This record gives sequence, C-alpha cells and structure tokens, in this order.
Amino acid sequence: MVDIFEDVEFVHIVTEKYVGGELFDKIIDYTTDEGCFDEIDAATIIKSLLEAVAYLHRNGIVHRDIKPENVLFVSEDEEDLTVKLIDFGLSRRHKKGDAYMSNPVGTAYYMSPELLKGKYDQSCDVWSTGIVAYILLCGYPPFNGDTDPDIFEAIKQASFHFPSQAWGHVSPEAKDFIKCLLRKDPRKRFTAEEALKHPWIRNLDRYHEHEQQQLEAAERTTSSRNKSREELLNVMRNLNLKQANIRQH
Repeated sequence: MVDIFEDVEFVHIVTEKYVGGELFDKIIDYTTDEGCFDEIDAATIIKSLLEAVAYLHRNGIVHRDIKPENVLFVSEDEEDLTVKLIDFGLSRRHKKGDAYMSNPVGTAYYMSPELLKGKYDQSCDVWSTGIVAYILLCGYPPFNGDTDPDIFEAIKQASFHFPSQAWGHVSPEAKDFIKCLLRKDPRKRFTAEEALKHPWIRNLDRYHEHEQQQLEAAERTTSSRNKSREELLNVMRNLNLKQANIRQH
C-alpha cells in the first residue's frame, strides 16, 4: 500500500502498480509436455514468493490462499522475475502458540492435508508454496482429480510422484526442495525461513554471481576488441597519410 485517503463516502487505498501479469498466465503460456519454467527461473520466482511468506509469518499473518493467480510479476521485463503476493481476502492474524485455525478455506489444489482436517497453522502457506513450485517445473499440480472431493482425497493421501517426461531433466535438489515443502506432517515440514536456506534456493546466488562474472568478462572482451579495432584504424589512417604525402612529393 502506497497511501490511503478517506472522504465522506469511501476509503481510497492507493497500491503499487504491477504490470507483469499473473503467474498463472505465464504457466499456461510456458507449459509443454516436457515441463514449464526452467529451474533457474522457477527458483528465482519461488525465492521471491518465499520472502513474502516469511515476512508475513514473522509478523503473525497467514495468507491461506497462495496460488499462481495471486502472484503478480512486478515488471513486463522478461528478465525481471520479481513477484508480489496479492489478495489477502482470506488472510488472518495467527502467531506461533495461538490455537490452531479450523476454517477450511482456500483453493482446492493448494490446500494442505491438515487444513482439510480443520486443524492447521501458518505451515499451510508453505505447503501451498510447494504446490506452486511443483507446477512451475512441470505445468500441472501434484494432486489432481475430476472434482474437489477427488482432489481433497489425493491431498489427504499426500502421495505424489515426479513423472519422467517432465521431471527427467530436473535436478535432485529441486525435487528434494519440493519434498521438504510437501511433507504431510506440518511439524516436519520446512518453515518459509528454512525453505529459503535450502540449497536449491541458495545456489541461485552462486548462479547469479557466475552470470555477473561472465557478463563482466564479456564486457571486458568487447572493450578490448573495440580498443584493438580503434588502434588498427589509427594505424591504417597513419599509413594512408604517409602514402598520400609520398605521392605529393
């Protein structure tokens, strides 16, 4: 929220403008039989989402409806994968030590087993983030069904797989990350802070450092080539001048 104004009839809330569109639409556009986002892009998006979830949880807020439709890209720039979590209509305050929440709210595919049983805490958000991560890498949810009751039954079983066609090229680190977020027992499930420390996410920093080093090396090479080209042109100009002087004499 940027600002708030109140008049006689309304309260006007001014929010930041995000122009990159929904993550859901990008998933639709990118999904093929072989998968969806590549691992680097998927991990970058999930890291940004986890940072939002961790911030909420530190401040005693549970979102309860994390899904691609509620994740927006900040920019239209394809290289900028920063996302923002929106739509807090189902969120509520809940601090560590508070009584369990019992109202089963959310969107079917992203609801956790304990939420469906009516006894849950903020770890339901981490489960939902794990579902989003799974979908980003393959294009479909781990728990599916023709009806909501079918989906709920699959979620309660909490048994999922990594079919080879879409997952054969995905790293063991990515699969382990998803397993840590989709543990059936919320007491064993990673917190948002722990998820941010998983190697699949932490290795992003090394990747971006390597990418930056390659970019700087390429810039140095380009600069060196431009310098060499300019020196060669100067030599050729001097030769032309000398030849012109000789002809004049």
